[in-house]
Amino acid sequence: MSRPSTLQLGLADVARLAQVRRPVVSMWRRRELAGHPFPEPVVVVAGEERFDAFEVADYLEATGRGRNEQVRDDLAAHATSTGLSHLDGGAALDALTALLCLVSASDEPLADLDAAATLRRALDIDPADSMLSREVAATGDDLPALAAHAGALADASYSPKRAFELLLRQQLSRSLPGHAAVALRDEAVRLAARVAVALASEAGFETPVFVDVTDGRADLLLAIAESYAAEPAPSLASVPFDTRSARLARRRLFVHDRHRLDVAVDESGDLSFAALEADAVHVMQLPPAGDPSLSDVEVLKTISNLVRQLAGHSRLVVLGPASALVDRPEGVEVDLARDRILRTGRLRYALRLPSGLVVHSPRQALALWALGPPNATVPVTDRFTVVSDHSDAGLTEAVVGSIVTDAVTAMASRNVARRHAFHSARRVRTALLLPGRTSLVDQATRRPAPAAPPDLAVTIDSLVRELDSSHVSGLRVEAAAPDGEVPAPSVRTLGQAIDATLCRIVPGNRVADADVTGGSGRTVIGPAELLAEAPMGDRRIDLLTFAGSYPSARFTEPGDVVFCTAPRPVAWVDRAGGSVVLAPARVLRIDDRAGPRPALLLPDVLAADIRAAADRPCPGGPAGPRARDWRRWPVRLVPARQREALAWALAAIEHERRSLMTRREQLEALERAVTDGVTSQSLTIDRPKEGH
Repeated sequence: MSRPSTLQLGLADVARLAQVRRPVVSMWRRRELAGHPFPEPVVVVAGEERFDAFEVADYLEATGRGRNEQVRDDLAAHATSTGLSHLDGGAALDALTALLCLVSASDEPLADLDAAATLRRALDIDPADSMLSREVAATGDDLPALAAHAGALADASYSPKRAFELLLRQQLSRSLPGHAAVALRDEAVRLAARVAVALASEAGFETPVFVDVTDGRADLLLAIAESYAAEPAPSLASVPFDTRSARLARRRLFVHDRHRLDVAVDESGDLSFAALEADAVHVMQLPPAGDPSLSDVEVLKTISNLVRQLAGHSRLVVLGPASALVDRPEGVEVDLARDRILRTGRLRYALRLPSGLVVHSPRQALALWALGPPNATVPVTDRFTVVSDHSDAGLTEAVVGSIVTDAVTAMASRNVARRHAFHSARRVRTALLLPGRTSLVDQATRRPAPAAPPDLAVTIDSLVRELDSSHVSGLRVEAAAPDGEVPAPSVRTLGQAIDATLCRIVPGNRVADADVTGGSGRTVIGPAELLAEAPMGDRRIDLLTFAGSYPSARFTEPGDVVFCTAPRPVAWVDRAGGSVVLAPARVLRIDDRAGPRPALLLPDVLAADIRAAADRPCPGGPAGPRARDWRRWPVRLVPARQREALAWALAAIEHERRSLMTRREQLEALERAVTDGVTSQSLTIDRPKEGH
């Protein structure tokens, strides 16, 4: 059957239409069914082969391939209209989305209207040309073809709204590069929307207005509106920028039948909220689709400009790059820009999200901020920010629920927040976040100590007496915290400890396998020894061979902590030193020569903290991204005046542990000998008499 090629499909479009994976379509092209070859491409556009959509539909129906029984009905939803005289892909997309708005606003099919009537309808709906009039007018002679295609697309997708969203997904990379650069996965958008809705409820806003002043995609506003499905729809407000992305966003809100208000901008760039000020919750995704190349400094300046204009009781939810919002600033400008926002006292909650939420930049990490009114009843020095790090957690329903609860509690008074048991966050005095070049969420690793009885010192003394060992009998403790309070341990990340010269990294040696033997020489320590896959001391290297063949030879020193990150974090203290560490294992060497310090690292504590990193949940198993990111491992510091005493106590406890292990081995050997002797009748034993 001959027909003009007015609709075309790429191979990926064919796969979506047939409801199969993309490689399956390539297999169909290679493996021809008898008498039914796969259609030939009709054109190549930007290196992509395009196929006549009607020929593809004929092929799928004739062969029965694919899993879609309504191929003909769904064709328009996946195909691209062709034969346009002058419109490029971007202009065609703008026109189609505008025409879908006309379809949604009228009962009469567009195919029944001539071009002049269609233009009049566009002007009736959009007399001020704020979203669609010029897009429809720009179609020229292509208007009838595009109008027919828009109607067919709406029918195939069952509604103009669904057709609109399908078009955006299909054309994301082809015609919307700015949108593609900042497109987020649904779970990230829904999280920010739930936080915004919860903050509106927390603030007591009965009729909240949700405001987005960016040149964005309207994702957050739509997600917020959808969360009100069972209630009256909230009002949505945006800035009437006359840009392609802003007009597309307004068309998107229109086709979803969402009530939208304008936020005016005066000549100085200030916002005029008018009646919106009363109960406004602002939402921002940065960078926005209209300006996807914003730097971290520009992201923070955008937030700062809005914060400066907010009404005193307004709330603000920001979804943006972690590098700008929470990570250690890469430069002084970023640090100063963030500092200006922190000093307003409005930042109440800061959260680092897992990577993989930016569609086309899966390694980029996002963060979320929740800002509210500064707590005027609390002295500036006592104001707090709640910080949380979810880099190692997926956004499950339980996790999202805990985030929303923590964000809402962060807006509460100091007394309420103090009584709240945060699920995955920690209150930090905002003043501690101000000193430059620090990560905000590293503070989240500074967890309070586990609950302990007020008489902790008495408990330790009791344990010492029960052990009845000379090795630990000299241990004497006394309570250091008043009123039985157990203070939080002094914690920082390993990266911060290195930056503060508390320790330094010594790389492992790269040695040829042939030089590592089981004979005499220096002990070799690699991941196999650390993971207990090989006995410590079995592998060795000849000292002369090592020194002669490897001029940059490095040996461990007493007290070095040898560690590796994969397949899981593990560490071991080399007390004697003089060993050869094989890469990828490395050495952490504690530096005590940099003058007096209030707190220091201790090898045994450092090794224990590294091993504890293996127990932290990570995507993909114990060796997930968070486990390998050794710079972010939390490590505990020991008060300098207690360092030697703690080292002695830990050594005594270790000696006692080894003694008990030896005693256990002896008892197990006695158990085997007695059992074997009696069962083989080579031994008789007598039960002690009563009282003995």
